Amino acid sequence: MLHAYVLIEFDPGAPDVPERVRAHSLGMCKQTLVGSPTSGELVVHLEAEEGPHMNEAMVSLASQVEGVGRLTVLRITGAP
Repeated sequence: MLHAYVLIEFDPGAPDVPERVRAHSLGMCKQTLVGSPTSGELVVHLEAEEGPHMNEAMVSLASQVEGVGRLTVLRITGAP
């Protein structure tokens, strides 16, 4: 099981980005918002069985959720 914390920068003028991130299906990856979003930034915890699922989830967030800008991986942990 892999766990990642990802900082998502978003357009603060775009409506409801945190809610759209929370509701967006990531297939084989589970997401949980961590804390309260600040103006233009939120942290998401991702959990997936395999690395490719984690990669697909991050690409999906960046390309399919309107208003999402840059994603920065803060930490990835998992069993070897």
